[in-house]
Amino acid sequence: EDLPSSLCAIIFDLDGTILDTNEELCAAIATATNKILPNLEILLQPEDINSKYPYLIGATLKEFYDALISPHLNSKEEIKHSCNNNNNGDNRSINVSDTKKEDSSSSSLNTFINLFLEAVKDQNKSCPPFPDVVKALVNFRSKYPSIPFGIATTKPTNTAEADLAFKIDNASSSTTTHDASLRSLFKHVQGTDEGIKPKPNPDVILRCASIMKVDIKNTIYIGDTARDALAAKAAGCMGCFTVRRENGVNKDNLGANALITSFVEIEEAVMTLLHTLGNSK
Repeated sequence: EDLPSSLCAIIFDLDGTILDTNEELCAAIATATNKILPNLEILLQPEDINSKYPYLIGATLKEFYDALISPHLNSKEEIKHSCNNNNNGDNRSINVSDTKKEDSSSSSLNTFINLFLEAVKDQNKSCPPFPDVVKALVNFRSKYPSIPFGIATTKPTNTAEADLAFKIDNASSSTTTHDASLRSLFKHVQGTDEGIKPKPNPDVILRCASIMKVDIKNTIYIGDTARDALAAKAAGCMGCFTVRRENGVNKDNLGANALITSFVEIEEAVMTLLHTLGNSK
């Protein structure tokens, strides 16, 4: 069945939606927190991020800092930790573009950011896409070649671009290029760079749609957090889906139009949404 011509594009979140980065990011956050606050009675464990701070998944480093570090500091305390301030070229960092050196807390925030970047670099690993991603996107694109894909992520654009350099199996790709990468599946990759407010603000989604030259009102956004759904609605997207791969145990769609448990379900979810919208007119 052909998709209604009203659909212009599908834009995706990156971490937790396309790439399986949760374990790596939580480990780096825990490492940075424990180094900057070594006197905590109980060290923060990576699994604590998901269990105790689920609302932070997909957040900026500033938001992690405010939740995990700030409550344990007073305004006069200085964090005395020697760390490598050279973070140029480090990949897979959460967005740091909203960092401002405006008050006494900025030095400890910068220390936290650098400790996080050090931890990510020390892990020295490339995070792959989820197993259901590549084949599903290739199949969708082969059926509906006029509908482009985009990325709108909390990460800076250059970091997201580097992450998407992940090589994909030619058997799963419709391209004849010998060195096919995940990046080749997306028309544009937009990160939360300087001057762009992070989700749940709609800025990054709107910027992505603008550069792709697609009508946001005829665009679907797919993410994995409540902030993704809020950003999509604030942007004016025609709809948004939440992807939850935990065997469908948690049925909460987090405020999106629909819950999908695999990228294989995208086509059916798109059809259902478009038909629902068509019938409501």
